[in-house]
Amino acid sequence: MNIFGRLVLGIIVLVCHPVGLAQAKYIFYFIGDGMGWGHVNAAAYYDRMVRGNDEPLLMMRFPVAGSAFTYSASSPVTDSAAAGTALASGYKTNNSMIGLLPDTLTTCNSVASILKDEGWGVGVLSSLSADDATPAAFYAHQPKRGMYYEIACD
Repeated sequence: MNIFGRLVLGIIVLVCHPVGLAQAKYIFYFIGDGMGWGHVNAAAYYDRMVRGNDEPLLMMRFPVAGSAFTYSASSPVTDSAAAGTALASGYKTNNSMIGLLPDTLTTCNSVASILKDEGWGVGVLSSLSADDATPAAFYAHQPKRGMYYEIACD
């Protein structure tokens, strides 16, 4: 696991261990697929200026937050498969690839699969189909994001 993956896992462990263990019952990892800071700032501006809300956006009040550069290994412009793999595992891969390194042979385990292997209960929720690129990055290992049958089998 690379440094980003260790950082994500480390943050999760810190939230739950040992002081937080009694307090933390669930851990949520929210991903605004296709969302960057420009989108967040636009939403905050709209909320304050149009709706007249003086409170920060709810997502800005969470106790832990982070951001990441998710450009792919093959392009400065990423797609959901490569970005999802980077967010899920900490490894960069080529556009269109899910849960694999650019060599197309080496799998990279996601934080969800690592925690599941350690006995945690894990769920992946999405407003999209479970075989879509971003949710699939947490459990699948396929060279093409369009391999829906194979992703579903994973």
